[in-house]
Amino acid sequence: MATGDVSEPILSDSGYHVIHITDKRGGVEGKTTETNVRHILIAPNEIRTMEEAQTLANKVREQLEQGEDFTQLARKYSDDPGSALSGGDLGWTEPGVLVPIFEETMNNAEIGVSSQAFQSQFGWHILEVSERREKDLSQERAAQQARMAIAETKYDDELNNWLQELRDNAFVDIK
Repeated sequence: MATGDVSEPILSDSGYHVIHITDKRGGVEGKTTETNVRHILIAPNEIRTMEEAQTLANKVREQLEQGEDFTQLARKYSDDPGSALSGGDLGWTEPGVLVPIFEETMNNAEIGVSSQAFQSQFGWHILEVSERREKDLSQERAAQQARMAIAETKYDDELNNWLQELRDNAFVDIK
């Protein structure tokens, strides 16, 4: 909504609200870059050492260079139970969600190009960035602030109702 706009009536537990934007201030501006990424994780386990995991990751990377399909290789080799079946797809990720080395490699990767194998605390990864987009956080932050303000108001109302009920039901016997 822009300055001067009036909202449609909004129903909440407290009743109907109509919002008129009289002014906008800072504090809710901002953009972030989201990245659509997929990866193959080769993790060490009881029968595979970290060195063997690295060797396998490099072998998978060579197969990618020879033109093999990332999705098929992820389904075949990835040890990530959350993404292996979907071809390694992690979906859209925001900054600060993934481990630092993964995020750094992802941010430096070219779109559509598989990365070199790199190590994290989970094992060896190969990633591929599908696309990037800018996400405007201002509306999301404003909505969150509005929800918090409504929740605080509702909390205060309920607290006052409870205190009044306690006072109404209190019995004092003066002798």
